[in-house]
Amino acid sequence: MKTKFNKLELHEDRVVDALRTITIDDLSDTKPQNCNVKLKSTTPMMEKLWDVAMSDVEKCVNELDGKKVLTAGATFGIYTRDVALAGVLGVNDFYSEAVIGSLKYTRDYQLNKIGYKIVTARNLPEIDIPWELEDIPGYDPKADIDWNRKYELAPFTSCTDDVVWLWCIDDLMVKDLIKKEDIQWAYENGIAFFSTFYDKFFDPEDGLYRAQACFVDTGGTGYPDNFTPSDQVLAKHLSTNALYFKGLETMAAICTILGKNEEATQWTKRAEKLKEAIRNTFLLADGTLVHVKTPNDYIDGRQHNLSIAFAILCDVVTKEEGAKAVQIFPVTDIGVPLFYPIFDGRIGYHNHTAWPFADTFYLKAKEMVTGEDLTALNAALLARTCTDDGTFHEFCGFRSGGEPIGSGSQLWTAAGFIDVCKRANLINNTK
Repeated sequence: MKTKFNKLELHEDRVVDALRTITIDDLSDTKPQNCNVKLKSTTPMMEKLWDVAMSDVEKCVNELDGKKVLTAGATFGIYTRDVALAGVLGVNDFYSEAVIGSLKYTRDYQLNKIGYKIVTARNLPEIDIPWELEDIPGYDPKADIDWNRKYELAPFTSCTDDVVWLWCIDDLMVKDLIKKEDIQWAYENGIAFFSTFYDKFFDPEDGLYRAQACFVDTGGTGYPDNFTPSDQVLAKHLSTNALYFKGLETMAAICTILGKNEEATQWTKRAEKLKEAIRNTFLLADGTLVHVKTPNDYIDGRQHNLSIAFAILCDVVTKEEGAKAVQIFPVTDIGVPLFYPIFDGRIGYHNHTAWPFADTFYLKAKEMVTGEDLTALNAALLARTCTDDGTFHEFCGFRSGGEPIGSGSQLWTAAGFIDVCKRANLINNTK
């Protein structure tokens, strides 16, 4: 697999960009211990990157209360969205037990240990939930560090994209990687989470869910300067509403498998209504897929790469509509910017950055609607993050010329490489 895209080049034995050359010898020598699957008919560089990716995933597999779980990175905790999206990108195919264990852990912890507890600084009285406010000394409303010292998961007002776990369940069901008793568990927890949390964020006036943009933490940099943390949650975002659509469809599929056909019909009707509301709000006449409707009902023209990707991958838009949308969004040799245009005033984690896992979702979606083969470019964008310890890193900053930033052995970056190899038909299915 080779490619040249501006200053980014992928060769048989190295990846080259504007900052450096990474050779096979620069990559981590760690080998996966629990997966013997290899690539076929490819280059030495890709084979080595595959070993790095699978080893990175295994570094995230841990034991908790006697069960396998996945952390978001070798030095991170368990995050629902990281596990779920990594699962969809390919971790489900090889480490389904750890994925399911993680989802069970976060479902139980959120429902039975955190519940309605939130930080006073993140109070959300506009949502009809009996919040239990906690004052945490020294708490920074722009970060959840102090909260995380006390609890293992973020307060719900910081993870309103939580419904993403159902997409992961759907992927496991489609691939026949989940037991019948775990499907029953998913049904029970789907019912519990919709009634306890998700339904409270639904706005019947426009048929959309209030929620943060998927993966863009509240209090972070991926929002307009005038947005308060409450505004970020009370707005309606395309990415998370697309996840809700997928979640509703998944509940219908679960009910069908369990023989609950009347319930399946009701979930399907809810999904169809949400899809109509999404299309009416976020799909503009010129083909643009915008990503946010503000709390005061203003439609911002800014776009979000995951919003476009999820709208395509979750079948919210047609192939023709998706093809129009991806013509507008830029792809660079550093990665796909998370937002376009980039927010002017804010610099940091979500703004002025490209995230390789998000690049992968976007390029995968673009392939689906245009017929282009973008796997080599996608592989190169992932490979260029293997700096320092030679493992897959978190994200890249545009202000630093595309320098990979954050920790290594990042779960969903490694998962992105698995997805690329799947799309390129490089995985040898013989175990």
